[in-house]
Amino acid sequence: MVALKSKWINRDTWVCTKHVPSLRLPQSQETCWLCKARRPEMSLLPNEDKVKEPSPKPRKVISPIKEVIENCIPVDPSIIYCAWKDCKNASRKNSKYCSRNCSNKNARLRYKSRKRDPRRLSGLSNTTD
Repeated sequence: MVALKSKWINRDTWVCTKHVPSLRLPQSQETCWLCKARRPEMSLLPNEDKVKEPSPKPRKVISPIKEVIENCIPVDPSIIYCAWKDCKNASRKNSKYCSRNCSNKNARLRYKSRKRDPRRLSGLSNTTD
């Protein structure tokens, strides 16, 4: 049996599985944009009842009591914590942040709080006095 190079996701979208990640294409597109593979036959279109919608990921629910307890836990002096003001996680090795996300948040905050040079904003920074 030969493996299909493309398959239907739903009635409007098909994917070419030759690529990583698979390339999603609309039903109206007959060939893959990258490799010119043909779309699957229309007879293989899934029925509406067969199409499975992805189930939403369960959300982590934190009770208010647990949140208060977490905020009251004393800080362990042997652990170096993340430098981002709203984060309480331990930092990574050779870093002052727990993740790249906290590092980026801090960089954005520093960028927004910077004072701007008025000459630079008016376009006069290249002129000589």
